[in-house]
Amino acid sequence: AWEADHAKWEQERAVAQAQYERRQAEIQAQQAKAVEVARKHEAQAKEAAALKHQVHELRQANGAMSSRLAKFSDHNRKLLDVATLFT
Repeated sequence: AWEADHAKWEQERAVAQAQYERRQAEIQAQQAKAVEVARKHEAQAKEAAALKHQVHELRQANGAMSSRLAKFSDHNRKLLDVATLFT
């Protein structure tokens, strides 16, 4: 009887151990996936920060170019006005 009980206990222990090991493997896989997702998010955040900086620089450049265009347009208008006087 003891041997049968012991054999049954060993079998149950082996099943429990296998379940435990499967669960640990699942946990490790989930943790690895979480780390991968966190790294992707971190990379995306860095890229977003760089793009935000680039957009800021482009807006500044656009403002400067718009100012120059207005200045040249005004100068061009004045030249056309002078040319009109001589025609």
